[in-house]
Amino acid sequence: MKILIISNGNGEDLIGAILAREIKKQYKEAEISVMPLVGLGKSYAGMELTILGKPKEMPSGGFLTSKSVILRDIMAGMLIHHARQMVILLMQKNKFDKIVCIGDVFCLLMGAIAKKKCRLYFLPTAKSNYIERHYPIEKQLIKRFATKVFPRDNLTAQSFQNYGVDTHFFGNVMMDAILKSNVNFDIADDEVAIGILPGSRKEAYENFQSILDVLVYLYQHIRKSELEARFLVAVAPTIKKEDLEEMLVVEGAVLNPRRFIFTDKFGDVLSQSNFVIGMAGTANEQAAGFGKPVFTWEGRGPQTCKKRIEDQGKLLGESLIVIEGTAGQKAKTLWKLVQKPQLYNKCKNNAFERMGSPGAAKRIVSEILK
Repeated sequence: MKILIISNGNGEDLIGAILAREIKKQYKEAEISVMPLVGLGKSYAGMELTILGKPKEMPSGGFLTSKSVILRDIMAGMLIHHARQMVILLMQKNKFDKIVCIGDVFCLLMGAIAKKKCRLYFLPTAKSNYIERHYPIEKQLIKRFATKVFPRDNLTAQSFQNYGVDTHFFGNVMMDAILKSNVNFDIADDEVAIGILPGSRKEAYENFQSILDVLVYLYQHIRKSELEARFLVAVAPTIKKEDLEEMLVVEGAVLNPRRFIFTDKFGDVLSQSNFVIGMAGTANEQAAGFGKPVFTWEGRGPQTCKKRIEDQGKLLGESLIVIEGTAGQKAKTLWKLVQKPQLYNKCKNNAFERMGSPGAAKRIVSEILK
C-alpha cells in the first residue's frame, strides 16, 4: 500500500510524522511518501519514508499574518516553490492508494492534484469553529475531494456533519505527541510546581525574560504562604538551554537557580506541574489538553501577539487565562486564581471537550487503513 502525506506547517508536519509512525505500526508494508508544503519538514527527519520535492523555509515560518508578511514570502519564492510542488504532484497522479492532507483547504487542493481514484483523508487543522468557521466554498471543496474528515475538535466536527461531510472526531493528534519518560522531579508536598513554556521560536528568550519578571513577584506570594516553588522549564529542541540558564543568573538574587529545572521532558513537565505559564503556540494547547490551567499574556513574536492570544483563548476556552498589567500585578492576579480549586476542575472538564482523549492517531489511522 502506497500512502502520501501532505502537510502545511510545522505543527502539521509533526502530526504527519505521528500518523506515519502509527501507519507503520499498523501496516508494516506501507510505503509512505511525504510532502511538507511549508518549511523544512524537520519532524520527518530520520524516518523511513520518501520526501517529495525540496522543502523550503519561508520568512513567515508559515504564519501569514499580514499583507507585508505574504509579500516577503512571495519575494522569497513562495509561488515558484508551490508551482514546483504542483508539478511533482501531477507526476504522482494515480500512484498512491491513499492520500492524507493535514492543514488548510490549500493543502487539500494540493492533495487533489495527485488524487485520481484513490481515497483522500483530510485533517483541517488550520480552522476551528471556536475561532474561525470554514467558508461555504471551503466546505464544498472538502465535501467534494475528501473521503473522510478528522477535525481538531468536536464542535467543528458537528459543523461538518451538519453539512453532509463524512466526519469523525477521534481527538487531537497533537496530544499523542506528548511523551512521558516517567522522570521524577521530586516535587515536595510543600512545593508549588509551575510549568514554564517559553516557546520554540527565536522570541522565546525575550518571552522567558518576561516570565522571569513575573516569577520574581510570584515567588514572594508563594513564600508568604509558607510554601516553596519548583519551576519546571520545558526547553524546545530549537532553544539553547544554556542561554535560558544564563538569563536566570541575573535574577539569582531573588530567584534561586536551584529552584529551576530545565528539561526537554515536556510530558513530564505537564504531568507534574500544578499549573502552567505559557508563551507558546502548540505547547499551550497541549497543556490545556492535559487539563492544566494555562496562564499567558501578550509578548514578543507571532505566537503571543494580541490576535493570536485572542484566537487561542477562543480555542481553549476556560483553560487559557490571559492576565494583564505590570509584572507585579500579573503575579498577584495569578496567585489569587491558582488558589481556587474550581479552576482545576473546570480545566480538566474543558480539556476533553476541546482536545479529546489521547490515542487520536491510532483511531484515525485505523479508519484510514480500512
